[in-house]
Amino acid sequence: MLVLSFEGLDTELTVSLPLQVKVDLRVLEFNGAGLTVNINDVAMTGGSLSAGGGAVEINNTGAIITFNDCVISNNTVTGSHGGGLKLGGNITINRCTIRDNQVTGLSGHGGGIYQNAATSLTVNNSTISGNSVNSIAAVDGGGIAIASTATLAVTNSTISGNSAAGG
Repeated sequence: MLVLSFEGLDTELTVSLPLQVKVDLRVLEFNGAGLTVNINDVAMTGGSLSAGGGAVEINNTGAIITFNDCVISNNTVTGSHGGGLKLGGNITINRCTIRDNQVTGLSGHGGGIYQNAATSLTVNNSTISGNSVNSIAAVDGGGIAIASTATLAVTNSTISGNSAAGG
């Protein structure tokens, strides 16, 4: 099992492994200021917890995070946001597949991806499919949900087959 947790990091980190990761909790979590992270060629599957971000949670609006050629699949969050990814910061997703992630429980947003406030998400040449939000309340963004002050840009990507009771 690979679990990386960083707090207060003021440096650059590159995770570049031809690696398949299956876990019972969150795969990656990043906290701290001045964070630049590149995550390359990593499959993250099987994350399951009650807090946001089944595979990855990033708690830093100033972070610069790039995902390249990754697979985020079959992760579950109960009663929170981001079945696959709960993101803060300036995030770029290139050539990734985000599929079959889910949010369940009392409330939640973003079956595949949840993007926090005052941040940006750019998705290029990626597929976001089969994600769902099956919560009792506040259900939206089967594929992607973004906070009202976040920005989203999607280029040459497929977003399909996602579901949420609220849209």
